[in-house]
Amino acid sequence: MTYGTLPSRFLNAIDSLPNPRAQMFRRDQVWHAISSAELLRRVAGLSMAFVELGVKPGDRVGLFATNRPEWHTADFAITGAGGITVPVYFNESPDRMTYILAHAGTKVVVVCGAPQLEKLLACRPRLPELEHIIVADAGPELHPTFNEAGERVMVSIPESERSTI
Repeated sequence: MTYGTLPSRFLNAIDSLPNPRAQMFRRDQVWHAISSAELLRRVAGLSMAFVELGVKPGDRVGLFATNRPEWHTADFAITGAGGITVPVYFNESPDRMTYILAHAGTKVVVVCGAPQLEKLLACRPRLPELEHIIVADAGPELHPTFNEAGERVMVSIPESERSTI
């Protein structure tokens, strides 16, 4: 019996079981729904971004977030691009986080939320192999940062603007 890959199972579920409430989350005391079509759009977009950043099958991609919809989107996108998710517990100590990301050889890290971004940036000098940080929902005060070559290295997309991407 063949079970298929996680990405193929995800796509099969989206195709065969469309759902207006594929993901539910609570924010500001109100429940919000993400449809299966929207979840697929987000996963596909992020997966293509990983490929454009150079993620190849077998590459490790860090994922540093609390339990939130973006965590699942990023996890499906990483596996869809052929990468291996390296989860980092949201309340991990800086030394432990540095060890996990460095030991895994992560070149890309997805971080969700301003507190996690601050923790990751504090460890950044000890992560020489880290090339890209993808940031979600770190607040409107985060402005794009550029490296010495003038390339954008991180940006935060406020939740209110995500549906337009």
